[in-house]
Amino acid sequence: MIRRFVLLLVSGVALAATPEANKTAARRFYEDVWFGHKVDVVDELFAPEYLNHDPRDPDEKARSEGRKAPRATQKELARQQSGSTGRIDFQIAEGDRVMTRWVWTMPLAGGWERFVAGKDHIEIPVVQVFRFDADGRIAEVWNHRDDRGIDDQMRISGLYYFEGIFFGIVIALVVSKVLRRRTPSPSSQSKTAS
Repeated sequence: MIRRFVLLLVSGVALAATPEANKTAARRFYEDVWFGHKVDVVDELFAPEYLNHDPRDPDEKARSEGRKAPRATQKELARQQSGSTGRIDFQIAEGDRVMTRWVWTMPLAGGWERFVAGKDHIEIPVVQVFRFDADGRIAEVWNHRDDRGIDDQMRISGLYYFEGIFFGIVIALVVSKVLRRRTPSPSSQSKTAS
């Protein structure tokens, strides 16, 4: 019995099965992968295939039951967000699940995005729940983001209801200016006709 416990402890399985060890692994995911951009750490933290539940999945069945994804998906997501940072607000662990409330700070790359938002980044509150397998790897993920908050942060301050009209007027003015330059005026047409 003692020999079996020592083998489990040395292999890391006994340690990985504790809520505290799972919290540490979840924290490492955010700090090393999302905030530190060390994508190779994904191989250590994720099962080869995991189940992802995302409210923005276009497939209704996948939204409710989840969608299988290879861990390479997490690597690609981390690579795409290489300029982002964030912070962990708190974590709660129970059994094989860890809930993390964190804030994702995403830089706005383009000048237009910065102009519209009035700042150089947006902050996205996220709550994620991870389920860990018996090997201490992330086997299931539930995502909960404030997607409406993203849209709100990307609007010009005070113009929530008028931004479409505002941009439409700007486009109409630009187009009319371009067309006026190309179309000869009636007085210049009469001079060339005589």
